[in-house]
Amino acid sequence: MSTDPHSTTSPVETTCPRLRVDTAGPGPPTGPWTFDALLAPVTVQNFLAHYWAQRPLHLVRGRADFYHSLTSLQEIEQYFSLDEVFERHSLSTPREGYGLPDPPPRSLAELHDRLLHGYALRIRRMECFIQPSAPVLALLRDMELVLQHPKESLSCYVSPSSAQGLGAHHDETEIFTLQISGSKIWRIYHRADAIHAATYAVEDLGEPSFEVTLKPGDLLYMPSRWVHHVTSDVASFSLTIVFNAVTWKTLIDVLLEKLANSPAFLASMPPGVCSPHRHPRRC
Repeated sequence: MSTDPHSTTSPVETTCPRLRVDTAGPGPPTGPWTFDALLAPVTVQNFLAHYWAQRPLHLVRGRADFYHSLTSLQEIEQYFSLDEVFERHSLSTPREGYGLPDPPPRSLAELHDRLLHGYALRIRRMECFIQPSAPVLALLRDMELVLQHPKESLSCYVSPSSAQGLGAHHDETEIFTLQISGSKIWRIYHRADAIHAATYAVEDLGEPSFEVTLKPGDLLYMPSRWVHHVTSDVASFSLTIVFNAVTWKTLIDVLLEKLANSPAFLASMPPGVCSPHRHPRRC
C-alpha cells in the first residue's frame, strides 16, 4: 500500500493533483453553502482541471463541526415518518455479496430491525422529500450550475459499528462523500476499464494503492470507475452527492438518437459507397 508523496499540510491553493490536502481552516461557511465553500482551500478551477473525472481528492478538515450547518442525522430522521420515503423505495440496505439485493424496507419497524442486525442504510433521492429551503439543496443547485453535468442523487449512508456494506466495487458515477459523523476507512485500488458498475472479491484485488480514513468534516471525491472498499468499526453518517458524468460516448449516443428519425439519415446511400474497390478495408 502506498501513500501520496504529494501530501501537504499547507492550506494554500494546490497547483498539482494530490490525493490528500490537509487544512486547519477555513471554518464552516457563514453564508449559503456553495461549491467553492465545499472545496476550499482547493479552488473550483483547480478541481475541474486536475480532479474531476480523473483522480480522487481527500480534503482533511480537522473540524468535526464543519458540516453542522449543512445537515444532521436528527434532521434526516424526521423524514422517516413520511410514507413517500418508503413508497419511493428511497431506502435500501446494501450488503456485501453476489446474490440478489434485499428488497427495500417497507416500514420504520423493518428498517430499525435491519439496523439492529448490522445492516447499513442508504437513503437515495433525498432531494425529492427534504425541505426546499434546506442548505444542502442550495449546495446541490450550485454544484449543478458549476459542473453542468446531470445530478444522479442526493443520498446519505447511516452505518452501525461494523456494519455490512456493499463490498469492493466501482461506480459509474462521480461521487462526493461528506463525512458528517463517525469515520470510515476507504481502500482505493485502481481505475477499472469498464463502463458499468461492478463488484469484486477483495482477495482478488491485491494491495490498495491508497488508504483513506474519512473523519467528521472531511470530504472525499471519488471519480467514476475507481475500485474501492469501504469499512468502519464505528457508527457513521455521511452524505453523498452523486453526478452522472457526460462522457463522449454519451454525446455520440444522444446525437444518434436525435438523427435516428431524420429523413436525410434514413435515406439509402448511393450505389458504390461500400464498394470493395473504393474502400477495401472498410466494408
